[in-house]
Amino acid sequence: MFRKILLLALLLLPLPAFAQTPDGDWNGTLAIPGRASIRMLLRFSHEEGKLQARFVSVDQGGASFPAEVSLEAQHLVVTMPFGAVYDGTLAADGKSIAGTWTQHVPLPLTFVAGAVPGLRQPDPGDLTIQTPTGTLAGTLVRKGKIGVVIINGSGNANRDGESTFNPGAGTYRLLADGLASRDISSLRFDKRGVGDSAAALGSESSARVQMYADDTRAWAAELKGRLGTRCVWLIGHSEGALLAEMAAQGNPDICGLVLLAGAGRKLSAALREQLERNLPERLKPRAFAVLDSLDAGHAVTDPPPELMDIFRPSIQPYLIGQFALEPAAILAGLKLPVLIVQGDADIQVSVADAQALSRARPDATLKILAGVNHHLCLEKDARPAPLAPGLSETIAGFLKAHS
Repeated sequence: MFRKILLLALLLLPLPAFAQTPDGDWNGTLAIPGRASIRMLLRFSHEEGKLQARFVSVDQGGASFPAEVSLEAQHLVVTMPFGAVYDGTLAADGKSIAGTWTQHVPLPLTFVAGAVPGLRQPDPGDLTIQTPTGTLAGTLVRKGKIGVVIINGSGNANRDGESTFNPGAGTYRLLADGLASRDISSLRFDKRGVGDSAAALGSESSARVQMYADDTRAWAAELKGRLGTRCVWLIGHSEGALLAEMAAQGNPDICGLVLLAGAGRKLSAALREQLERNLPERLKPRAFAVLDSLDAGHAVTDPPPELMDIFRPSIQPYLIGQFALEPAAILAGLKLPVLIVQGDADIQVSVADAQALSRARPDATLKILAGVNHHLCLEKDARPAPLAPGLSETIAGFLKAHS
């Protein structure tokens, strides 16, 4: 999920820099005593004659935040929206910035000009939409009148499918490219708290599953308007499948759904199964007690320290909201064409989940892909791997047959 940025170090991407201005991208690595180093990126530009700055968290799906910046002579101060301050001096040759990163404690940090491999670069199809609670960013690939919105799963993956836990994957970018080669337009986006939509999530504790479903509806309306079509399709991956189902409810903008590795049961049931399989016996009673409380709609103020990543108080409101949802029941109430795709090598979502969705909608098309994992590639392939063979063709064929 989305973490409030604590002591992050960010890699600053670089373009050429000049002696009297830091315009361009700069990268640096913050060394934190007793912890792993963190990469950072600062991006400077001039707009209407004023120096602007943007901070990018390379290791958090490229989460990007506007920052306040001042430059007097060679003295540079950048103030981040989450409370960190960088105070540095631009070298006379314009090739480095040496200074101090302060967030609770001061730490030395030097930025240099130079590119960060793998960091997402601007695309001609990039666009933004405004919501009452912030700006969201996405990328449109315009290729034909059939249009799809690609919806991320949980975690910090950005619009391309790159994340801390799956670097180099580019799953959603590859899917968009595969559909484009078959004359299908697509729009993929950074969800709140990730990439260039990071600032739209005020805090993790404010996240709600309905919020992300509403954002999906907004992107669908945007794509429909830009393509001038009667409706558009939703392609949801993992948790994105549930968001697609929610966004389609009572929504005339939606033609139908493609559900990739979507859960067929409540999240609490799936989580209980994973905890039963992976937790040491001594932790199970306490973990299941917390899970039962959240499933009943009650927050827990003192989750076990060993399980804080899963049950930390800031994420509990989101979990409570999602635990209340039955994906199969929501799908059963939708009268739209549905394609259900599931890999049989997926250890996060099972073939049984896909079958549960299929039972809820017997008229849906069910496709089980042999050897395919949760990241929509062949489990046997080295990482990063291409999309599973035939995936784009299967989706494109279904869309065209039902459009």
